[in-house]
Amino acid sequence: MEGYLPLAILVIGSIVFFVHRSNRDRQVLQVVAGALFAQADLLAARGDQRKSEDLREQWHALIRAQASLGAKPRFALEDIEQRALQRLASPFDLEKLMMGYGSHLEAYDSLSRLAGKTEKIRHAR
Repeated sequence: MEGYLPLAILVIGSIVFFVHRSNRDRQVLQVVAGALFAQADLLAARGDQRKSEDLREQWHALIRAQASLGAKPRFALEDIEQRALQRLASPFDLEKLMMGYGSHLEAYDSLSRLAGKTEKIRHAR
């Protein structure tokens, strides 16, 4: 019985870690989506339609990627949506976007995991 206690602690700790990370990713991605939407509106109000449309495209790709992971059966993103999601994970652009909204490092980690999951779905199809 004594030999199983460390194993049980390790298993429970791993489960708690991954559940916490999943919940944290969900929260961070909601903040990123809000930041994208707000920044797109701000740019549209300033008259910069091209950048505003680019941010709206990234926002749409982020929403579709989250929906893809929650759907049963999961669906693959289109090429343009996958590229927009990968552009969103650019560290420089993400740092500018997340200024005032939260940590760009957490956002980068969450977006990288999301892009990796959607890429796996895409290659499985």
